[in-house]
Amino acid sequence: MDKNWTTWNTQAMQALDRGDIEQAERAFRQACGSGDPRADSNLGWFYFLMGGSVRDSEAEARYWIQKALQRSRHPRILQNIARLRFENGDFAGALAALQEAHRADQSPVLLYNLGMCHFWLGDKAAAAACFREADAANAADLLCAQCGAVHPRLAYAFCVQGEERAAALRRYAPERNDMELWDYVLLCVQCEAYAMAAPVLPELVSQWALTDQTLAMTALCLQHVPAEKERVLRCFSDELSEKRDRLLHLLGDANECARLAASQPFFPPPATHEGYFTEECL
Repeated sequence: MDKNWTTWNTQAMQALDRGDIEQAERAFRQACGSGDPRADSNLGWFYFLMGGSVRDSEAEARYWIQKALQRSRHPRILQNIARLRFENGDFAGALAALQEAHRADQSPVLLYNLGMCHFWLGDKAAAAACFREADAANAADLLCAQCGAVHPRLAYAFCVQGEERAAALRRYAPERNDMELWDYVLLCVQCEAYAMAAPVLPELVSQWALTDQTLAMTALCLQHVPAEKERVLRCFSDELSEKRDRLLHLLGDANECARLAASQPFFPPPATHEGYFTEECL
């Protein structure tokens, strides 16, 4: 193993921890002088994560990760190239890379992202199978808290329809976190499980931006569960009187409610895997 590569890589990771982006970039580049594909992959992943905050980051990420892939088919490098392809809309290319990685790494994060690729390619049955397998691995905390994904049960619910979706949402409801509330209500509305969404409507209108779609989802639920109406209306302060009036208007217009509620579909985000090679995995 090249000591120069590991030394520079350690310095780069320490610089990242300090928030010293320029020093991290210099150290990652120095590490690439070793010729080790893991160094190339780390530099590419650095550029990917930096996004527009570093000049030419997209082109640099693509160059260095592709260079690493030419030298190594390590599952981590495959996942890195898959994420680049996914972000560029090449879902078939991302799926191929993840399937190759999956032969050596059956991690729940990889499974979840396989599901994402299948979903965007239109194969919801294959996507649902991946999300179900990720859920069986009890990986929800990892996926949601550390990887920026949604609960695999929620992602699974998005892949199925009708009563199967309602059943999936019932299984998911005890695990729901606040960040997924809007998605949960939307999916309930889409499968007409209004009674499931109604109890959380006060939470929805109190915590989320009162867009027309949010108000339309709320109105649709209240049209079918009118007993919740007064409890929801009490959540609107005097400063929100216009939003309250808009909700009342939508309550009387089922067609507009349905149109607005469907105006923005729910697309689960991919999970962010650990893309860096660090001392622990060298």
